Amino acid sequence: MKLSKILYNISKLILSWTICFILLTYYNEFNILDLKELVTNQLISPFPSENEQQLSFIKLIMILGFSFVSFLSTYKMMAEISVDMKMMIKSHCKNERCYQISIMKIIINIFVKEFLWQALFILYFLSIKYQSIVVVVDVLCLLFVWFLVDSITYFLITYFCSDSVLTIVLISIEIIFRIFFINHITYLLMIFCLFYCFVAIRRLKCVRNKKWIHN
Repeated sequence: MKLSKILYNISKLILSWTICFILLTYYNEFNILDLKELVTNQLISPFPSENEQQLSFIKLIMILGFSFVSFLSTYKMMAEISVDMKMMIKSHCKNERCYQISIMKIIINIFVKEFLWQALFILYFLSIKYQSIVVVVDVLCLLFVWFLVDSITYFLITYFCSDSVLTIVLISIEIIFRIFFINHITYLLMIFCLFYCFVAIRRLKCVRNKKWIHN
């Protein structure tokens, strides 16, 4: 069982790295030299960066494929939580905040491992090919924002969605429009903060109502 799991993980890594390599090299049709722009245009955004460029459906499918292969375990867990595991997690949590933290921990623990493997490959490949450590730092910042955006959106999808098919659809939409969330991360963080404020207010109202009923 362990051997099959190891072989599965190795195969998944090789496939995801192969797709990543192809996107960064053979599909770099416009010979982008700026490394941050290269990662953005080839791995994150499926949309053309300039007006004269056209949307490539092959590139769109490859970016979707890259994310689904790279973060397959995360997406699988998100789908399982949305269908079967929410009630079980709730039953082991004392309050709403504990429930939210539990969902976040489950997702992040899997996602951070899968994301690190991809980030290490991207940084290693770029540093070897272009031999520019200074510019790679910019890519590292981009990868951090990418991780932050995905972590927040994946939590929100898992928290609100209760259907596995809808979860996969929302994940696909997030991948396609990921660049929008990265470019507007301030608004995403504001929405996340407002969500927590809303939950806190709702929890406070519930506590007050319980006290009122008790009295």
